[in-house]
Amino acid sequence: MPTTTMLAVKDLSLDLHNYRTVPKKNESEAISAMISLSPDRFWAVMRSILEDGYLPTENILILRKNQKGTLLNIVKEGNRRVAALKLIFGYVRRSTFNIPEDLESKIQGLTKEWKGTNQSIACAVYLEKEAHIVDKIVSLTHGKSQQAGRDGWKSIARARHNRDENKATEPGLDVLEKYLKKTNDLSQTEIDRWSGSYSVTVLDEALKNLAPRCGYQSAKDLSEKYPNIDKYRQPLDKVIKQIGYDLLSFSHIRDEENDFAEQYGFPSKPKTSKNDEPGKSIDEKESESSADGNSSESAAKSKGEKDDETPRKPRASATDDVRTVKKKLRSMVVRGKNREKVVTLQNEILKLDIRVHPHAFCFVLRSMFEISAKAFSGENKLPHLDNKGRELSLKDMLRNITTHLTLNNKEREKELHGAMSELAKSDGMLSVTSMNQLVHNKSFSVKDTHISALFSNVFPLLEAMNS
Repeated sequence: MPTTTMLAVKDLSLDLHNYRTVPKKNESEAISAMISLSPDRFWAVMRSILEDGYLPTENILILRKNQKGTLLNIVKEGNRRVAALKLIFGYVRRSTFNIPEDLESKIQGLTKEWKGTNQSIACAVYLEKEAHIVDKIVSLTHGKSQQAGRDGWKSIARARHNRDENKATEPGLDVLEKYLKKTNDLSQTEIDRWSGSYSVTVLDEALKNLAPRCGYQSAKDLSEKYPNIDKYRQPLDKVIKQIGYDLLSFSHIRDEENDFAEQYGFPSKPKTSKNDEPGKSIDEKESESSADGNSSESAAKSKGEKDDETPRKPRASATDDVRTVKKKLRSMVVRGKNREKVVTLQNEILKLDIRVHPHAFCFVLRSMFEISAKAFSGENKLPHLDNKGRELSLKDMLRNITTHLTLNNKEREKELHGAMSELAKSDGMLSVTSMNQLVHNKSFSVKDTHISALFSNVFPLLEAMNS
């Protein structure tokens, strides 16, 4: 049974092996991961503590462990609350994090009375031999995805718990964690986010599909060999990224008519030969095989003759290719009044090499969205002010425009609402929030791969506002 006692915040150790993310080296890294995974929730917790003080509605769960002769009070439940308190008291350096200005002001204005009241908090302390009890409590609290429960574990956290505690096989998780350790294509913010918020079940499905194509017996076999899988390393890395950017889902992988893997450079699925049908003699099979061979040869010859006569279509490029971004921007014909600046920006953005100037590209792209939104709103008499007479944010303007464009037009609804969903994401790399962060956040950055992967999602709305 646990012992309930008051412990000083400075004497508590954040769990560096939290199932929500990959293991961290220190508390600063652990807090950074918490913020990256759910910034709104983290800052809301800190705001609540600053405004109302720490409310001991539930005890912090502590596992007391002897680590190299030192007794550590490891937080197993309540890491976010303890992390917020550690930042508030300065036990972890605040300058490392981009704390919202209003929260920093509240911290600077804290009274001695507040600090004295909140320096120690109620904790339920379990001994090391009771670790299995703590794990059961934590997994029941977070692992069942119940709406009434606390912040539920995502699929990746449940997979990590299943692998580490139940010793189960989790090939998708193993591959993802190896990828995150080796990749140079993601920012640290993305690595932190993907380590705790990634559709690992989709990756599991992809690995089952890809393993036999790559010559492996199973997804587990492939995951054990990764990243040393020769020519299939690059295409598999691309699949991992596409899943992370929500561009590859169960529906794509399970589509029987369109083989998703071929576009990434994997071999085609082995086709079942009709010669394998039961009840046929060897002579019958050989005869059919010979006939099939002759007809295939004739078909190939006919196809070749036809190809000689018919001009080849231009080679297509993938949606996440830099060339696709350029093609789409080049194809956009800007029409309407008050769009001279949009045309100027279009000419400028086409001169930028995304691989060399990704930040400049995003600055110009955001300007194109803002100027286009204002021109379109004025043209169609859409509101540009809120109830208090303040100018609407770009996100709200784009929402109004999307509603206007899709009204009684179901054909456009899916495409434009998809674009709006991407632009409205709080953590999307081409969202309005992220494009603002490029200006205001000293540590936020973007790479050409982010732009190439997500541009096709947001472009339809830009084009619609200017057509």
